[in-house]
Formats: sequence, C-alpha cells, structure tokens
Amino acid sequence: MKKTGFMIVLMLLLWSLVGCSSQATMGEKDLIIDILGADGYENQYILSTDEEYLGDVLAKTEIAEMEEGSFGRFITTVDGYTADATSEYWSIIINDEYATKGADELAISDGDTICLALATF
Repeated sequence: MKKTGFMIVLMLLLWSLVGCSSQATMGEKDLIIDILGADGYENQYILSTDEEYLGDVLAKTEIAEMEEGSFGRFITTVDGYTADATSEYWSIIINDEYATKGADELAISDGDTICLALATF
C-alpha cells in the first residue's frame, strides 16, 4: 500500500512539473527585451504583444534576424549586428536564467525580461 501511495504522489509531482513547463500564455503580454552587444552596445525595447513565443516576437518586431537550421530558426543578427559564426552567438536569457530552448520554442509570459546577449565560444 505504501508503494502505491508513493507512486501516486510521484506521478502527480511529475505531472505538475510537465504541465507547468514552457506553456505559452495567450493574450496580451508586456515584455522587456534588453540587448547586450559588441563593444558595450546596449539597447532596450519595451513591448506589448499577443505572440506566444519569442521567435515570433523577434520576427514581427524586426529586432532580430533568424536563419533556419536543422533544429529550427536561430538568431544571427540583433539590432543590425550579425554575430561572427566562427566565434560568436546570440544567447537568450529570460528572467535572469539562460534559456534551455530556442527562440521558436521559448514561451513568453506577461512581465518577462529577455536579454539577447552576444557571447563568444
């Protein structure tokens, strides 16, 4: 009986974690998009959008350009600066945490702060 109760609790916990992760929020959302580029370049956009995913916001506002890759679109250019593909990339930080998904799969919510930061490898 204890084993069955433990399994039920475990299943409910897993279900709640899966159900809460990366779900798109419908309706109007207010966002802040910060840009941290080369040579100390900084910019900020304060937006309202009905889009559900960051990739759609970036494409619609023309803040960033993206190219299609084998895993979906990836950010190549932000605010007119194209990352050097041999040593740079645009990282996505959402609410002070590095994104674990690409822009097209990254669901956004009202009040999110997103940073597109030029990074090197």
